[in-house]
Amino acid sequence: MTQKQSQRVLANPIRAKLSGLRRRIRAYVILEGLILALIWLALTFWCGLAIDYLPVFVGASELPREARIGLLVMIAGVLAFILFKWVLARTLTRMSDRSMAILLERQFGEFNDSLVTTVEMSESPDHASEFSGDMLGTTDDEALTQIKDVSLGQVFRLAPLGWKLMAAILLIGPIIVFGINNTEVLATWAKRGYLLSDEKWERYARISVHGIEVLPNPSLEGELAAPKFVEFNADRGVKVARGASVRLITKASPEARKLPEFCTVFYKTADDDRGTVKMMDYREARDGFREFRFDGKPFRGILSALTFDVRGYDHRIRGYHVDVVDSPVVESWSVDCDFPEYLEKLPYQKVALQPKGVEFARGSKIRLYAATNKKIVEARITRPLDEESEELILDVGGLKEFSYAIDRLVDDVTLEITLVDSDGLVSERPQRVNIGAIVDTAPRVDAYLKGIGSAVTPDVVIPFQGQITDDNGVARAWVNVYKNDAEPKEFDFDMGQRNEVETNIDFRDERSIEDGIELKEKDKLTVMVSAEDNFRLGEEGPNVTSGDRYELDVVTPAELLRLLELEELGLRRRYELIVDETREMKDSLVRVQDDLDALGSDSPTEEKSAVDPEDEDAPLDPEQVAAQAKRLRLLRVQRGLLQSQKSASETLGVAVAFEDIRQEIVNNRVTDAEDRKERLKTMISDPLNQISQEMFPQLDRYLAELEDVINDPEKGPSAARIAVAQADDVVVEMEVVLENMLKLEDYNELLKLVRGILKDQEDLIGETKKERKNQLLGDLLKPKK
Repeated sequence: MTQKQSQRVLANPIRAKLSGLRRRIRAYVILEGLILALIWLALTFWCGLAIDYLPVFVGASELPREARIGLLVMIAGVLAFILFKWVLARTLTRMSDRSMAILLERQFGEFNDSLVTTVEMSESPDHASEFSGDMLGTTDDEALTQIKDVSLGQVFRLAPLGWKLMAAILLIGPIIVFGINNTEVLATWAKRGYLLSDEKWERYARISVHGIEVLPNPSLEGELAAPKFVEFNADRGVKVARGASVRLITKASPEARKLPEFCTVFYKTADDDRGTVKMMDYREARDGFREFRFDGKPFRGILSALTFDVRGYDHRIRGYHVDVVDSPVVESWSVDCDFPEYLEKLPYQKVALQPKGVEFARGSKIRLYAATNKKIVEARITRPLDEESEELILDVGGLKEFSYAIDRLVDDVTLEITLVDSDGLVSERPQRVNIGAIVDTAPRVDAYLKGIGSAVTPDVVIPFQGQITDDNGVARAWVNVYKNDAEPKEFDFDMGQRNEVETNIDFRDERSIEDGIELKEKDKLTVMVSAEDNFRLGEEGPNVTSGDRYELDVVTPAELLRLLELEELGLRRRYELIVDETREMKDSLVRVQDDLDALGSDSPTEEKSAVDPEDEDAPLDPEQVAAQAKRLRLLRVQRGLLQSQKSASETLGVAVAFEDIRQEIVNNRVTDAEDRKERLKTMISDPLNQISQEMFPQLDRYLAELEDVINDPEKGPSAARIAVAQADDVVVEMEVVLENMLKLEDYNELLKLVRGILKDQEDLIGETKKERKNQLLGDLLKPKK
């Protein structure tokens, strides 16, 4: 082994080529890694921009900071991986001369392994000693010769790198163009994506929630029918009454780059009802804003809390909420009342007020108390029926009750109360309270004349009976007496414990006193009862009223008796009709008795006799005849009962009328009619009262019993006999009274004849006295001879 072989070194040309190749490989690797890094950054730029901005573009919110941090960490991690794997790791990899020689040998076949052999022998001198020096020299020369013609550029495939570079340019170029044309967007994304700034994306549109309008109840009118505008508070919230309907108002700014054609509402209720609605209705406001309005679901009849967002084109505003609370209302009413002095009543204290209202006497002092369902800051009270009244605003101060005073109740008062609670919520509709003013009515006079007709004598006693009533008591009662056209004279009288009227005016006594009323024949007398109550209210009162007005003619006793006789004659004729009807009723009952007595007989003629002739038009079988006879008997008994009751009532009326005639004779002090008064009472009035109040009711009971057993062959006949007997007794007694009436007429005729003779005698005496007076005057005036 020679010294030359033990110290083999690579020729400088070979070493230079290998070193140049090594540098080019590292440059290639670095360039490729950087291109990949740029591609990654460009891709993540567009992806990150899309992730952060596209939701905004469609109306969603920006990507939250936490998501952007995660995205940035991912970008940085992948970038680090690319730089490490494709740049740092490959760059730091040891590239030996042998590796470089092999790479050149593979690319250039002309070396025929001479370059690799030369590099290996230079790196392993001990191994080279095993070979011939000449051979190794020849190899070195061959490698040196070929290396001069090697172009290192042919070793690399630049097409993949070119494609990567082109991809990088295609990705980065648009970023540059985008940045030039959209500097603000690029800057915003750089701040948000890489500097993690919370700066918002600029929107093309810009909207804002202007507020809501609380829609009134459709039944309201006037100012209450106008919608009430309410703004959202700083917390983007507003409170409305439960069940209220509202109109959402959203505005789009004209200063933005785009005005949306509609807005979308995303809502969720406390009942987990979700949905979206579109606000399509809009108008152009004078200030240039586009105003959107919506009052449909979920803003109509809100029953639970509501949260919502509004999006207009690419601008979305979040976090608005409508809270539902109870509307302020008055839960209960009570009232204090101090009554006017004339009523003499104790005051009311906190008396519950009925839903329909309450009534108090005029002049009362009222204080109304209201208890509410929540704290109230203000109560607005108006009188809608009083055009001159103004709205009264009470500062309640956050309490749950308030009061309102009426110093003097003059007329009916209607109050409308609108409440404002501590949340600023106003009552959905005013609550109405009615307080009625009870007008003190005038007394009611139910007084009538007792035993006085249309004519009276100068010595008459006029009695009044009846009752005077008043809601708050009668202060005074009197009788007004008018003689002809003179001023009335008042006769005060005291009433009974129950305000009964029981008084009379004696005109014979009245004639004997000073300033008394003296009645004469042909005078016109008018009387009526008047009364006044205790009503006193300032300058008002008292209330005065009068009863029926009675106009009476003053006549002589003889003329009064003549008028009463005519009245008796009319009553007697009326009574005769009653007697005739009662006789017919008795005869009908006799037929019923005959039918019942013949009920046990099988003779068809007997059944036939029980049927009215007018019912014999068609032949009837025995069963039909029997049924018709039963119906007819029942009908006769029922008619008899009705006639009995009618006759009893009419008879009692006649009895009362005769008693009134007798009483008129007494009240008018007719001195020559004592026997007549006794006859009217004992022979007519008292018997008629007995007949109507005792005998007829007994007959009614017998007829009712007969009706129950009318078709009973055992009990019917006996019941019929008893009823017929009672009816016969009634008729007999009525005929006795009728005979007494005729006797009284004969007696009256006799008295009339006597009164005529006496009157003729009086006239004759008067004429005689007059003639004698004329003769005496004639003798005195005759001249002496």
